[in-house]
Amino acid sequence: MLAGALVFFAGAASQPTLLKLRRATSGAAMASTGDTATVYRDNFNTGVKPVSCPKVGNIMVAVIVGQSNVANHGAALTKAGPRAFVFYNGLCYPAEDPLLGSTGQGGSVWPAFADRVLASGTYDAVLLVPAAVGGSRMEAWAPGGVLSARIEQRVSALAQAGLEPTHFLVQQGEAEGAQHSDAKSYQANATALLFSLKATGADVIFATATRCMGERNESIRKAQSAAREATGSIAGPDADQIGIDRKVGGCHYDATAQVEMSQAWASAVSPTAYRSGRR
Repeated sequence: MLAGALVFFAGAASQPTLLKLRRATSGAAMASTGDTATVYRDNFNTGVKPVSCPKVGNIMVAVIVGQSNVANHGAALTKAGPRAFVFYNGLCYPAEDPLLGSTGQGGSVWPAFADRVLASGTYDAVLLVPAAVGGSRMEAWAPGGVLSARIEQRVSALAQAGLEPTHFLVQQGEAEGAQHSDAKSYQANATALLFSLKATGADVIFATATRCMGERNESIRKAQSAAREATGSIAGPDADQIGIDRKVGGCHYDATAQVEMSQAWASAVSPTAYRSGRR
């Protein structure tokens, strides 16, 4: 295994509830499930062209893990400024929606997030490394789960390019929240995931998110908090504060929610958040 690759701990695994494409598309991400291959297309932005990767200065390298609200399922397509990039299959691209590396053909919170981080002056460049899959469950991301290879592939590709993650940004839980899944199993899988990410030495920021098509799920919220505490992970935004009236179809962010969550994520990675004891 390449230097910087993930150290995985034991965890449960099962097939996530996702739209499955029957055949692989060039550049798509594949998860092996026994004798079949499930493909999650993550390269819808066919018009974007590679650019030179940032090489000098203080660079944030943020790997994005989770489900649709950190993928490309938002209402507004956005584009970041010239110092924000996407890293995908070993190449760098401008940070413009839909971001290469995550599912969906819509917008995301991340271009505006990158611009806000850069405006703070803490970093000279932001390199986004999307991996999120709409509809995915925590058990799929936990070590040994059907999507865990997506994280390892991205960390390995970064290592080959002489880079390593500075942050893992994780937002997942709406699926389990809406389906009233077992909180103990969720907590076990989340804890295993966060421990494996922290083993890379990067900062791990885990959002609170349970609300889709209804009210927030208190049991899953408590499980997320417990997993953060057990692993020493940093508290991310509370996505449940976004009302259903600001979610398209009851789940995905409208344009105003995208703006609010981009600010919330930028605040979560700020030095002020670290000093205030949110680690």
